[in-house]
Amino acid sequence: MKNGASPRSGMKYWIILLLVIIVQIIFAWNRVENDRKSKVTEIENRAKEQIQYLHGMIRDKLQNKEYDSIDMFLQRWGTHNNHIAEITLTTANGFVLSHYQPGSNPTHSFSLTDTILYSYNSTATLSLVVDLESVFRSSADLSLTLGSIISLFSLFLTITTWLYLRQKKLSIDFRNSEEKYRALASESPDLRYRTDKEGNLIFVSQSVHKMTGYTPEEAIGMKMTEFYVNPGERDLFLGALQKDGYANDFFVHLKRKDGSVWWASVNTQLYKDQDGNILGVDGVVRDVTEQKLAQISLQQSEQRLQLAIEGAGLGMWDWDIQTNEVYLSPRYLSMLGYGPTELPHSLSTWENLLHPNDKESAKQQIMTCIEKGSGKWNLEFRLRDKDGQYIWILGRGKVVEFSQDGAPIRAAGIGVVVDRVITEVNDRLCEMVDYPKEELLGKSSKMLYSTDKEYELVGREKYRQISEHGTGTVETRFRRKDGNLIDVLLSSTPLELDNLSAGVTFTATDITRIKDTENKLRQSENKFRSMMESMSDPVYICSDDYHVEYMNPAM
Repeated sequence: MKNGASPRSGMKYWIILLLVIIVQIIFAWNRVENDRKSKVTEIENRAKEQIQYLHGMIRDKLQNKEYDSIDMFLQRWGTHNNHIAEITLTTANGFVLSHYQPGSNPTHSFSLTDTILYSYNSTATLSLVVDLESVFRSSADLSLTLGSIISLFSLFLTITTWLYLRQKKLSIDFRNSEEKYRALASESPDLRYRTDKEGNLIFVSQSVHKMTGYTPEEAIGMKMTEFYVNPGERDLFLGALQKDGYANDFFVHLKRKDGSVWWASVNTQLYKDQDGNILGVDGVVRDVTEQKLAQISLQQSEQRLQLAIEGAGLGMWDWDIQTNEVYLSPRYLSMLGYGPTELPHSLSTWENLLHPNDKESAKQQIMTCIEKGSGKWNLEFRLRDKDGQYIWILGRGKVVEFSQDGAPIRAAGIGVVVDRVITEVNDRLCEMVDYPKEELLGKSSKMLYSTDKEYELVGREKYRQISEHGTGTVETRFRRKDGNLIDVLLSSTPLELDNLSAGVTFTATDITRIKDTENKLRQSENKFRSMMESMSDPVYICSDDYHVEYMNPAM
């Protein structure tokens, strides 16, 4: 176990504790036994002294033939000696001169016998039974007392040992956790820090140098608030920290050592002791400059797109596929000559305005895109305006929201009045496509494209460039009247940047020969490269200033 106490080291303390308890028990047992033996010896010695005393007294009374007083004397003497359990005085022929027994026979006792010679040929036997129950009761009391003391002391040692081991484990765990935290902090690309309650940095990870330009040694002792650029952001951050005890994903501007400013996401919380007293702040700082700049760029792009949409005369729509509610922007309605509230916002409104010849095809294309899961469409159709005239609309849309099971539930897009009908054409274009002018005027430019798909792709890319740059340039292929295809560079510019419905001029340049030349040049280059790379001799090509522009693998 790294930097910690192993189970074996913890077991060592418990074994020591068990040995201490066993030693205490042995000591207590010896103490009780020694005490019992000492008291038994004391009683035995006292009994021997007493039987010697009785020997003299009884002998004198026997010699004087005071037989009645002997029994009275022994009865009275027995009552005054607590340890005497029985006294018996018998003559040589078995006559009992006196017998004293205050109670039942004791469990623990010992006997003393003495022969008394009181005349030339006469003897008597004195027998004493000494009660040792009090000694054993005293030993039992002592054992109980010592056992209680040992139990209490053992409990105290057990609790003390447990608390010590727990404190040691907590200390080790804390140290391991601190080391692990510091190791993780040093490896993390984020800046991790800790302050004291005055806000002074007492720990920073190694990434502080990369993020701020300060070394860890330089940063220690600085106040975290010194890194803030905007006092307002700093006050808001400190206010949130004091109110809630934490601050999550708090975006602020911080400054580096060289004075440069960067965006940071700060996550902090107060850390406290066991009594709830605030000790300081733990925090993590992440450099989110790229994300914030990307977010700002996205917001600016969205703003530009919104301005472009409004400036280009694009109408917006939003379709709830589940309820068939359709929102049409004021601009979309104004393209048709209607006010913002003159038409109901529903799918049936759009269907009713569709030209009869476009209704089925337009609906079918949209539903096919939705059903196939492509979710995008780009089509042209005619809508009836308020005056009853049909105008061409370029409609683009996509599914922008799906249900949990993958079903489309919401779509959005734009619409613009752009019929792409040829209203003017010069002789050079007629010559390129081999159509007379009268066969082109009033016709959709779709007739010039190689496929319907190419027509849609060019239109989509062209209008995207126009919305972003004011003009659009696309390489495509036109189909001549005789069916042959030619390569064309098509450049388109709206007559009015803020109104695409006013029309678009386009310039078509025949680049067929250029494309052929490029293809032949590419083929020649590939042939030359293959030949050079297959040669075993080194070959290289230098520019006029002796810079190597090519070398084959043999080099």
